Amino acid sequence: MFGMRHYTVHYPPAAGEAVDDARAAERAAFVKDGFNWPALFIPFLWLLFRRMWWVFLLYLVASAAIVGLDYVAGDTAATWVGIAFSLYFALEANNLRRWSLERGGWREVGAASGRNEEEAALRFFAGRAAEDEPSLGRPAPQPRTLSRGDSAPPPVPPRRADRDDPPVMGLFPEAGG
Repeated sequence: MFGMRHYTVHYPPAAGEAVDDARAAERAAFVKDGFNWPALFIPFLWLLFRRMWWVFLLYLVASAAIVGLDYVAGDTAATWVGIAFSLYFALEANNLRRWSLERGGWREVGAASGRNEEEAALRFFAGRAAEDEPSLGRPAPQPRTLSRGDSAPPPVPPRRADRDDPPVMGLFPEAGG
């Protein structure tokens, strides 16, 4: 319906020693990039549900400041500032969630895309499983060797010693330099 969504994948903090990757994967958090509708319409509940305590406190302070603006500048100014703040908060809510996860010791381990979170999770973990399996039954590609019938690459011309060139910077320096 909406196309592909992009997510960052976060694993929980290790409790003590090395935590099994499968156990961490069970608790992995997928955080969507972009606008967050629940954060726009029910920000208090969304913040409490996500256990973002510091962000919740900052949201309360900002809301109180907007209410204070109502007494200082009037209803119209406070309404426009409140609308702008709500839209900005919904735009940044997922970034604030990433920040909260990072503060809690979670580590970002990758990214995934899908039509929804479930599809992104399937793609992410399928890609991780493919990385863990060395060859999937296929032989590794061998480097190509030149035989007599094949044409060899052209030889690199020697560098002239009479030139006083500066050192070459880039991906293709001259031979002998």
